[in-house]
Amino acid sequence: MRLPRLFGRKPARPDPEPLRQAILAFLQARTWSESRRVVEEHPELLSDEADALLGQLIAAQEDANARRYLEERRALLRRCREVGVERAFREKTEPAAPSEEEMRQHPLYRLAESVMRGERSLEAALRQATAPDTLQALDDRAIERLDDYILALSRDPARPIQARVRAYVLAELNHAAAQALPASPPIRAYTANRLGNRIEDYPFKTPAHLERRVEAYREALTIWQQEGDERRAAMLQNNLGNAYLRLAEVRDREA
Repeated sequence: MRLPRLFGRKPARPDPEPLRQAILAFLQARTWSESRRVVEEHPELLSDEADALLGQLIAAQEDANARRYLEERRALLRRCREVGVERAFREKTEPAAPSEEEMRQHPLYRLAESVMRGERSLEAALRQATAPDTLQALDDRAIERLDDYILALSRDPARPIQARVRAYVLAELNHAAAQALPASPPIRAYTANRLGNRIEDYPFKTPAHLERRVEAYREALTIWQQEGDERRAAMLQNNLGNAYLRLAEVRDREA
């Protein structure tokens, strides 16, 4: 597709030249990999100023194809702001979250279902999740796919109790397996953060669960600090602070 003349009309306000050039580089990228590289090299693309400029460009286009092209890129940048560059581009370039049918083939999903049916305890399932025969069937991609499924469960507006329990059990197993493999640092951080989130949504949590939530967030924070990702570390510090407050409230009530 041939790009339209994007800056043919002068915006209402003059825009800084570096931001203008970064937007042009992003819009003219030939592949999603190149688009991601541009975003990673130019974090200013995730600013309010960039979003406003793209809005002006969209309004200025008379060609419907050009508008759709710009709207898609703008939506991608907004998604990057919401969930991070890595996940936003993964969602764009890879299939949607796995279905339950696909998950039935996942060894950790099968373990979780045995817990849901009362056939084994969560503690026994965690031991099996980190056993050599289970880990041999897993890799980073398998951990990511299960993490995507857990995220999909958590997005269900109704979130019935059974779904919330299943999401928590899956998060515990996925986190344990990710640490035991070990998976790459980002994946280990994602599974730790996901576990903390699912504990908060778990309907039968106890003070021990809240302590576990603090540990999970602390673990994720440490990884992002070691990776030098200041933005994600800041987000985890906020999660960790909220977890400490929640734990303190429960302890005060029990005192």
